[in-house]
Amino acid sequence: PALEAEGTYSLTATAADAAGNISAHSEPMTVTIDTALPAIHASRSPEPNANGWNNTDVIAAYSAEDSVGLSSPATGEYKFIQEGENQSHTFTVTDLAGNSASITVENINIDKTAPVISDITGNTVVNAGESAVIRAKITDSLAIDSAKIAINGIEHDLTGSGPDYIYTFTAPPGPASEAN
Repeated sequence: PALEAEGTYSLTATAADAAGNISAHSEPMTVTIDTALPAIHASRSPEPNANGWNNTDVIAAYSAEDSVGLSSPATGEYKFIQEGENQSHTFTVTDLAGNSASITVENINIDKTAPVISDITGNTVVNAGESAVIRAKITDSLAIDSAKIAINGIEHDLTGSGPDYIYTFTAPPGPASEAN
């Protein structure tokens, strides 16, 4: 059979001369036909939070296998250390026959820097029944997910978007006036 189908073949050689003498078989030689790509799998650690972000470095790792063998390492990793969104890294492995396969770990979002509150302003004295606004300047190198203000330990959501956030409230009514 011809060496066309995928698989492992044992080859030997013989020779004959014009007088009809035939040589002994040569030592066997193994030939493997490999047209299949290596299998490659990737993972990341740690997984992102519910918003798709990490606040630490992320390690992407791969493992690969091939029925014939690999000429590149069967495992490896890449460490994402830079802050930024939509980062990716591609791993490529090659088997002994030169077949290559790749896999990409993508959508890596890293923000290690906490938001900065640079200013809180607003009314420091509010009369009974009056509305007041507290303003906060909040910045972040990438994105702010939520902003809160704590009043006597109880948190309330701020509204707005970077860098301007506000909290509006109305003071409770005062005592009723006495008529003379």
